[in-house]
Amino acid sequence: MSAIQRWHRAVDIRSLLVFRIGLGLYLCYDVVSRLWPARSSIAWYIADNNALLEESDSPHGNVIHKLWFARTSMEFQVFLFIATFLSSFFLLVMGKLSDRPIFSLILWILVVSMQHRCMHVHDGSDNFTRQLLLWWILLPNSVHEKLRNIEEWLKISTKKKSPLSSSTNYNNRISNLATTGMLLQISLMYLGTVSKRTIDTGFRGEWLPPFHAVWYVIRDSFAIRETFLLDYLRSLDVRWTQAMTIHAMLAESSAIVWFFVPASSSLRWYGFFILFTLHLGLLLVTRLPNWQCIGMIASVLWIPTSSWNKLWPLRDVLGVRKKTDSAIPDTDELEEIATSTGTNDGLISTNASKISIKGNNGIVRSVLTWFFFSYMLYNFAGERKWIRKHDGGDIGEFFRISQFWVMYATPPKVSTLTTIVGYNANKEDETTKDETIGTNEMWVDVMKGLKRNEWKWQRFNDDTTSLATFISPRWERALSQWGSSHPEKRRARNLLKGLCENWIPTNISKLELTWSHYRIVSPNTRDRKQGKQRWIPLDKSIIHVNCN
Repeated sequence: MSAIQRWHRAVDIRSLLVFRIGLGLYLCYDVVSRLWPARSSIAWYIADNNALLEESDSPHGNVIHKLWFARTSMEFQVFLFIATFLSSFFLLVMGKLSDRPIFSLILWILVVSMQHRCMHVHDGSDNFTRQLLLWWILLPNSVHEKLRNIEEWLKISTKKKSPLSSSTNYNNRISNLATTGMLLQISLMYLGTVSKRTIDTGFRGEWLPPFHAVWYVIRDSFAIRETFLLDYLRSLDVRWTQAMTIHAMLAESSAIVWFFVPASSSLRWYGFFILFTLHLGLLLVTRLPNWQCIGMIASVLWIPTSSWNKLWPLRDVLGVRKKTDSAIPDTDELEEIATSTGTNDGLISTNASKISIKGNNGIVRSVLTWFFFSYMLYNFAGERKWIRKHDGGDIGEFFRISQFWVMYATPPKVSTLTTIVGYNANKEDETTKDETIGTNEMWVDVMKGLKRNEWKWQRFNDDTTSLATFISPRWERALSQWGSSHPEKRRARNLLKGLCENWIPTNISKLELTWSHYRIVSPNTRDRKQGKQRWIPLDKSIIHVNCN
């Protein structure tokens, strides 16, 4: 074994199998979530009369990117979404088609295209997903084939000879450069996030002492689930949110440690448990399902062989009916089986009576694996400014594999609540009609209408700032970004015009988008004397468009 191979990190085959199922399910969900629940969601991706954005509103200047990420007609976009969903579904079921290199290439092209046709709804989870998909594709072709036929792949480890003990120490791990790159990418994502909060801030900020990051995050309006659980967390003493901040930093910092723990060690189970529960907890309190779901799926790769042998013994995988029907052969028997059956194709090597599975890469796949592995390290070091990138990140930008990782790098001190309200000065709601009210200017929550097709008119003097309806997390991200310290009024105005022309009832005469800004109450003594306020009103930015 070469010195390089000794540094390869292994993954249990069952972890890869569950990861593949989770990745396929997630990609199918991602396609659906971009188009549901509102029919108008597809308008982010089109460039015809139904569009919500200007055709030129794109950051992609490269000629290939302009074609690859082009927003086109609604019919063609529907075709692309269907093709992406079907390709993701084939990855999920892993039929023979999914083993072919051409399928992997098509899936990659479609997924990256879907993520970049509209950058306003793009976030870091998309970058993380396509990085993991890339490393999945770069796994040796033999691994993909054997995963699809896992019973056939593992049958060489059974032979009718002696009883199969429940304590048998199965070694069923895959170790190659692609698995190493996959695990290292997960670790670098967390390491980059922690570095962004510490080194890049000069070791200042709310993630470090006095550890108030979680205090501000759960009081923000962006991507927060307004539930009883969150109300309870806000009511806790500041020491609890400090403890949660410390826990989050330690959990994310631990990822690089698990990379160096071998797959044979039971300690890896703690890597899975710590990272999985971190994302599960965030899923319960935030509206960031993409980040949390792909984070939980990736954490499965840390489950060690010893844990899998307890959770999912190989006899269950192999379909073994009787204990006396199988046993792990010794080295000589394994070599004899491989020679007599013609299966010794580079997949099997024996050392000290252990079975290890190694990939037989093709030349092209091997070159690509080495290239992306080297560039991943180079790009990460350049992003951290440890080295100077001679290309300025152009290669990574072309393939869309950035190593810029940030999750709540700077906890918000100011919260922005976004609302879109429709008005009709001549609308009279019969449910509010009485002798004293007469005909009033009425308003309707447009985002609720688009999401649920509920266009309920309400009195003008109701508190519109209490609205918290968002069509989807991706809509919320785009609109919240536009309402930052320098509101992007041109984009917002185009959005309102697009809604007016194609996606809302014709009896709405005017649309108004409001960004209401609030200062989040800090945990210091002076602010807390003002009562248990969540935030203090600051100002508003308002844009309106006449529809008729």
